[in-house]
Amino acid sequence: MISKRTWCRRKEYENQNTVTMTEQYDTDFIWLVVVGFIVAFVLAFGIGANDVANSFGTSVGAGVLTIFQACILATIFEIAGAVLIGYKVSDTMRKGILDVGLYEGFEKEFMIGLLCSLTGSGIWLLFATALRLPISGTHSIVGATVGFSLVCRGTAGVRWMALLNIAGSWFASPILSGIVSVLLFWLIKKSILNARMPLERGLRVLPIFYGLTVSVNILSVILDGPKLLMMDNLPKWVSGVAAVVAGLLSGLIVLMFVVPVQRRRIMLSNALDPTSFGACDSKKETTPLSVITETPNMTNKVVKSGEQPGLRGNNSASPLLLTTGGTEICDEGITDPVDTQNHTEDNPEVAKLFSFLQVLTAAFGSFAHGGNDVSNAIGPLIGLWAVYAEGSAKQETETPLLILLYGGVGISVGLWIWGRRVIQTLGQDLAKITPTTGFTIENQDHKLKQKLNYSNAGRIVSDSSVGTGRRPVDSKSSAYTQESPNEVIYDPSLTYGRSKGYAYRQVIPHYVLYAQKCLNFKAFFRQSVPNSPAEYHRIRHVNIIYFLEDDTISVMEPAVDNAGFKQGRLVRRGKIPKTNGEFYHWKDLNVGIDLVYHTVDCDTFTEEFMRSQGIDLGEKETPPPDSYTQERVAKENASRAALSATRRTRPGVEDPRRRFLEFDGMVLTFDATWNDDRYQVLYFLTDDTIAVREIQATNYGKDPSRLLLKRMKVPKNWSDVPNSFPSIYMERDDNNGDFYSPSDLKVGETIFIFGRKFYLYDCDNFTRKYYSEMLNIQQPARLSAGIDNDDHYYNSEARKRSQKQIKDNNKDDVIRKIFNHPKKLRYLVSMIAVHPEDKDREFVLEYSLGDGKIKITEIDKRNSGHRGGCFLAAMLVPKSKIYRADTDNDQVVYYTPEDFFIGAEINIFNHRFVITGADLFVLKYVEANRDKFPNYVVDNIKNYFDNQATSSDEFIRESALDKLENLHLQEPIYPAKAADPPQAQRIIENLQTNSGGDSENRPIAIRPKRP
Repeated sequence: MISKRTWCRRKEYENQNTVTMTEQYDTDFIWLVVVGFIVAFVLAFGIGANDVANSFGTSVGAGVLTIFQACILATIFEIAGAVLIGYKVSDTMRKGILDVGLYEGFEKEFMIGLLCSLTGSGIWLLFATALRLPISGTHSIVGATVGFSLVCRGTAGVRWMALLNIAGSWFASPILSGIVSVLLFWLIKKSILNARMPLERGLRVLPIFYGLTVSVNILSVILDGPKLLMMDNLPKWVSGVAAVVAGLLSGLIVLMFVVPVQRRRIMLSNALDPTSFGACDSKKETTPLSVITETPNMTNKVVKSGEQPGLRGNNSASPLLLTTGGTEICDEGITDPVDTQNHTEDNPEVAKLFSFLQVLTAAFGSFAHGGNDVSNAIGPLIGLWAVYAEGSAKQETETPLLILLYGGVGISVGLWIWGRRVIQTLGQDLAKITPTTGFTIENQDHKLKQKLNYSNAGRIVSDSSVGTGRRPVDSKSSAYTQESPNEVIYDPSLTYGRSKGYAYRQVIPHYVLYAQKCLNFKAFFRQSVPNSPAEYHRIRHVNIIYFLEDDTISVMEPAVDNAGFKQGRLVRRGKIPKTNGEFYHWKDLNVGIDLVYHTVDCDTFTEEFMRSQGIDLGEKETPPPDSYTQERVAKENASRAALSATRRTRPGVEDPRRRFLEFDGMVLTFDATWNDDRYQVLYFLTDDTIAVREIQATNYGKDPSRLLLKRMKVPKNWSDVPNSFPSIYMERDDNNGDFYSPSDLKVGETIFIFGRKFYLYDCDNFTRKYYSEMLNIQQPARLSAGIDNDDHYYNSEARKRSQKQIKDNNKDDVIRKIFNHPKKLRYLVSMIAVHPEDKDREFVLEYSLGDGKIKITEIDKRNSGHRGGCFLAAMLVPKSKIYRADTDNDQVVYYTPEDFFIGAEINIFNHRFVITGADLFVLKYVEANRDKFPNYVVDNIKNYFDNQATSSDEFIRESALDKLENLHLQEPIYPAKAADPPQAQRIIENLQTNSGGDSENRPIAIRPKRP
């Protein structure tokens, strides 16, 4: 709302001067725009040199980023924030603070004022930056803008409510930031830093922080984006959903990829940290004690872990150098002190985890800074450009994206040149910041540390090396002067970097030193074999294995083929007692001694180990051979040699692997005939096997299985098998028969394949070439097989006539189905009994007028011995064959309706039936199509139904009287009422009407006669 005083003053300016609007792109004002661009760049330069430190100062101070890395990230996100979300703030700065309507007609004055505000704000920012003073660019530009408006238009030219909102944000921002920071760090401290396992808890919460950070920034971009990107037309609920989805996706990505990588890196860094070896923390999570540490002059003293003053860096050290524990000498014996000082803020694992998250928050902070503070430099510049381009002070045009990009570039340039100084001031000189505290800018812990604790049911005093505020205790430095002058451990506060510890001697435990190391002695023993004429005793060889890690012994027997007895482990691994009750030790073992088994040898490792321990091994012995095993091996070798000598092989191809490499894919193909059918005989040169394949044409009427004989070796005479050959469990091989070879296959000859005669009448070109070049045999040309001219199917003329007939029949069948579907003629038939049990079987024959197929269904009768149901599926039933001279072939004739009449005998696949009844639809169809039926068929069907009508009337009348009696069963039967002519006549008429209806689909029922 405009006050009355402001409205009156505006009217005075309009009435006093009749001023026309300035022309667009007036050349008189171009110098103002050029100077404005220069001054705005200088102002953006000052903002980048001063304000960017607010975002990345903590990251640099915590050592998470170097200054160079911080500048690169700040450049990217400052420019992105300026372009994406700097639109609305820029509009506020250029026309939200001032009442631009008062400058209508005074555009030049307005442009000069904007230029002056830019110049004043830029000079002040550069001066403050040179003094390393972190000030606000928003304060500067708002004050300069309000100042020139007060000079030009007085208090009426300022929108005081808008100015009050801006000033209120200056006071609310630090308070709200502090509150959010305190709450956020309090949540982190309670949920992560004070947890039992802070690293695991931090890894779980990490995706939530990522999701919230991304959601807030995505929502800010959508709601505050420039109108030129057309984001202002989106509904708020769409913006909220998009932000939530983006946050969930980012959280899911962090959970799947970032969390495993962070866990792996932190664990790896912990494993490589020498100070954590064998340490014990306050949570009783101990690592296996793998080394024993010693220090010089350590009489009656033990190492006390966690009590040495922590290592801390001096001013020249890296800010990431965290405090670690060392060792301290005490005289009370072995203790386990617990330092309950809260180190959660500087936990190295949590610090590494939060270091990556701190970079993300700093990047998005820079993004928000670029969207907010870019308006301080380019807000008045956009006003200059809008007035120059429109010729009006109202500035109706939208904010150009290129000017926003221009402001972001100016901020980045200022950052690279002068902004690094301010980052160093905030990050390193002002305070020491760790990654955990840098995430929320929380001060370090200043509470008093607890020193009285319990450990192993005992009370101890934990004297810490750090005091209030995480500062080292100066009094602890005097403790190092009381140590021996030869002591190498000294005050780390006086040392640059880490302290140099004593090179302790590592003592490896026994079970670690000898893990998976065994002594192996070879031995044998004699076993008696009673009741055997071939041997009296057998020699069995064993391996005695001694495990050094736990002093256990196992006895294993190497496997021997066809030994006839159980082998393998003879003695299970365990400690073996001696006669005196003690257990066997490796010192009791040697070569050439008797320990139930007689040892004869050992392996190289056993020999070196025993000599290193000062034990001399005995002379190695040769184990005695087993006579039975030697005799059996000799017989097997002789049999194998005789078998190889008698093997029949062709020269040059005796090796199966060579034959595979040389003849793989080479097949000799012969065309053959057997039983007037065509076949292909395939001979595989790789392994001399033969396969027989049948050649089938399309629609040949045979099963699709085309392989008559699978690939195998074919003997010339398959029945010639010696009587001594054990065919019941063995198959014949190359040495037990004469098999076909390529020289046995020639065109024009007949071969016998398991009793079948195959006449070879042709072969392919590869086969002819192989026989000509390899075997020097010329195969004859193609011979006549005697089946080409006799096969009517392969005769072209017969095939054409058959195809034409099928095509014509298809046309007729389609028309027939259209006019007659789904009409069916039903007949009652009885089987002419050949066997006594078929005497009373009755069937229903259905003839389909649509396709001429016949279906027969048997009527179910109780105790007949036959199950009712489908007797013949629907199919074309042939009646006879007739010879046709035009096709020179027999034609099959199928049953038609004119063949079915009462008393007719039909032959259906050698089952003879006689027709005894018909459906009423048969009579209607015959009378409607008299021209299709002979006269005797029509008369036969009509006479049958005339005879049926007489008996039906009598049956209907008797049924009506029975129903009348049932209707009046509960009433007294009077003669007049029982013989009521009108009611009886109505029932009879109704029954006759129902019985005379269409019975096309009604099954045939045999009416029993009334007794």
